[in-house]
Amino acid sequence: MPLSLIVATGYNFSDGEKVTYPKLNLLGTPSVTFTGELSSAQLSEGAVTAGKLEQGININSKIDDHNLNLTKLEAGTQGQILYYNADGDLVKLAPGSDGQFLRTKGSSAAPEWASQAGLSSVPYTDITTNGNDKYLTTDSSGNIEWINKPTVNTVDVITTSNLDTIRVANNATYSIGYVPEHIRVTVYCDVTDASTGYSAGDEFEIGHNFWSQTGENRDAVNVIFDAATQDVRIQYESGYSSAGNFRIQHKTGGNSITATAGILQNFKFKIRTWQSGFASSGTNAGPLTGEPGYYFSGLSSGTAGDYIFGTTAASRQVVFNHGLGSAPKLVRSVFVATSDISELGLVSGQEIDTSNLIGSFGGSEWHLVQTVSTTSQVRLNVSLGDVGQSPSPVWLTNNSTNRIVPLTSDMMSKMKFKLYAWK
Repeated sequence: MPLSLIVATGYNFSDGEKVTYPKLNLLGTPSVTFTGELSSAQLSEGAVTAGKLEQGININSKIDDHNLNLTKLEAGTQGQILYYNADGDLVKLAPGSDGQFLRTKGSSAAPEWASQAGLSSVPYTDITTNGNDKYLTTDSSGNIEWINKPTVNTVDVITTSNLDTIRVANNATYSIGYVPEHIRVTVYCDVTDASTGYSAGDEFEIGHNFWSQTGENRDAVNVIFDAATQDVRIQYESGYSSAGNFRIQHKTGGNSITATAGILQNFKFKIRTWQSGFASSGTNAGPLTGEPGYYFSGLSSGTAGDYIFGTTAASRQVVFNHGLGSAPKLVRSVFVATSDISELGLVSGQEIDTSNLIGSFGGSEWHLVQTVSTTSQVRLNVSLGDVGQSPSPVWLTNNSTNRIVPLTSDMMSKMKFKLYAWK
């Protein structure tokens, strides 16, 4: 029904009622009664003020969901964020500094701005790859880059019959069934030999460590690959069938030992062949670089002269602790020039294989550096003569003129021994 208005007198006298002054005053105070409803069309714009609303009125029930415009909220500052505080009220978080990120501290604390401290790990699923068979590594400048996955090859190893058996037969042939990219043959100590100081498992290079005593010959063993049959043949020089014609440098340096048949029976040849490449997994370098994969390199503590001109076995031994955990499959020892050496035609940083070092004993020439590998060390033994004397003179070839040059202590003070070892 529409809104109705009734106005009544302030007081009605009953029959016989006594008239008093206060009652007469009530006659001028009428009462007003509203009935029905007031439509919004009957209200003028702006007619309802905040003061006319009921205190504590709940307006949520009168507003449709999602119908309150954000502009109706209190104005804020650019960069502010609203969050609920411990009382459940919406409050403002002031803007942080440039570069900060918003960090939550859990359900019982307010969020805050914080500086990023870095990531301790990145899930591999978050890394975008660069194709198949790739490794993620760093270049020489420390920049991260993708490289092609290198070929990782294992080595094929053949242990031969003992040296005396091969000496008697003059040669031995072993099939590998492919064309190798690299062959390495060492002398392997199969049974501990007290005469030469080698323990079972030790190895040393052939060529200038195991040689013929006769005349000037220092390479009594040839390693031959037969391409037609794909065999490796180890062949003794035919003129040296007597065991006494061979000598083995003592493990700790010093004198060489005449290799009797009994000594030769304690040693075997170990043949290693690589079908393609000789990079293998290791600890220090290799597969994750573009290099062929050397895993250890180191410089001697002293100069080359300290060892070459030493007078005792101990002073002529260069020791490298390679840390590979097993005897290296391949080693290479060199001299590296630490400064220019004009007499040898070398500039600082250039290298020469130690097999080029030649000494003279009693009119014969000998290669002086023996390489011995164990599971923890590679030792270079610089030979002494039969009675402990140093060789005289000692030669290297001049890099520019190709003429052999007798070495002086000054030249040798400008070089160090350097070792490369492959696991």
